[in-house]
Amino acid sequence: MGAQLRVVLDQIAQVVDSDQAGAARDLTAGLIATAPTDCTVEAIVASGSQLDLAGLADVRSLGLARRELAASWQLGFTPGVGGGLIHAPTLMAPLVKHDRVHDHDQVAVTVWDFLAWEAPQSLSKTLVAWQRGMMRRAVRHADVVVVPSHEMAERIGSFAKLGDRVRVIAGAQPDGFAVPADAATRRAALSLPERYVVLTGAAERLKQGFRAAAAADTDAVVLDAAEGAEPQLAEIASAAGLPERRAPIRGA
Repeated sequence: MGAQLRVVLDQIAQVVDSDQAGAARDLTAGLIATAPTDCTVEAIVASGSQLDLAGLADVRSLGLARRELAASWQLGFTPGVGGGLIHAPTLMAPLVKHDRVHDHDQVAVTVWDFLAWEAPQSLSKTLVAWQRGMMRRAVRHADVVVVPSHEMAERIGSFAKLGDRVRVIAGAQPDGFAVPADAATRRAALSLPERYVVLTGAAERLKQGFRAAAAADTDAVVLDAAEGAEPQLAEIASAAGLPERRAPIRGA
């Protein structure tokens, strides 16, 4: 008997984050395309989801809609889910106590950002509470917690004691992503250089990005800068080796 990997696709009927929903779908399609011959990929979805994804071996539709499912899983109630190998592209996962030795159950979750801990004011109070609650469940029950960068792997330990369960798997471009034919025209219209990296985040977190860009001899474009923060960020960039002309700063 081969292995079955079950992926949580909770944002089919109700999309709450379009980027994460798209990434989850692309990830699942990639897993299907690269699965060994003796492995199958299945999906776990909320009630009311109509999933059309070629190659899925099975789709388990649960009895709750996404909002109710999120509340239920936060409390540790996961009826109808079952065990096995489960991968969640977000913190939305059936995190409960399980037998890792005899039942071969394993649950992996993904954390894309730390806004709920480092910038809670940027999210709703409900979402902050839910993410923090699910992280507490992950600390107790997740076998693996995936983050997209080594820098995040180092920082997550400041609020989640996960030991050696953290894995770094970078995100990838969306399916069908490509450089447009009019890329040069678009850059010119936005006064952007030909080669650059994009940085976002608070001033303290941008310092490392500026230093890395300077070391790689490339420009850095800052997005979503707070109103009035441009002079401070330009000064930080300059101190890192990027003069103002090589560090364009764009507001929200």
